[in-house]
Amino acid sequence: MWQLLLLVAVPLQTQGIELRSPCNESVHLGDSNCEKAPSIRYHLDAKTLTCLPFKYSGCGGNGNNFESSARCQIKCLPMDYLMCPANTPPVKRNDGTSHCDEEIKCPKGSTCRRGFVVGLCCDDKVIERYNANQKPDCGNKKLVTDKTLGYPAVLFGKSCDHNFCPEGSDCRHGHFFAYCCKS
Repeated sequence: MWQLLLLVAVPLQTQGIELRSPCNESVHLGDSNCEKAPSIRYHLDAKTLTCLPFKYSGCGGNGNNFESSARCQIKCLPMDYLMCPANTPPVKRNDGTSHCDEEIKCPKGSTCRRGFVVGLCCDDKVIERYNANQKPDCGNKKLVTDKTLGYPAVLFGKSCDHNFCPEGSDCRHGHFFAYCCKS
């Protein structure tokens, strides 16, 4: 039974997911001629499979526009989806497989990122860059955090062009995500 579960789980976890509407739509900041108040909304970034904030004009746009990061995740991402950092491709062995567990090890230069049953071999250099992006440097300025999940977490966005940083802060680009530093 365990082997059957492994055979079913591995292909599901390593093939990626097919995004359905509206999650597969590009971020749309809304119409520029809008008299409504702008607000911070969230969209699924198809490249990194991450729900990220953007400043929405209040008018127009598309369905990839959610009131919270949590709502975006619930609508767009399966709870058990396993991926390498920022949805980068897993490292494959000579036989083309990339899954791992306690017995099946990853190739040199990669690490097993475990899921519920199995894991994926992820590139060590990508993991290092991703971890560095998770602890951005604002120099002598303070990092802006977001408390919408009930605890302080770094406020990340896809691009500074999305104007997601609060007033009184400036946006900086990291390797995978942009972040905000208090001015």
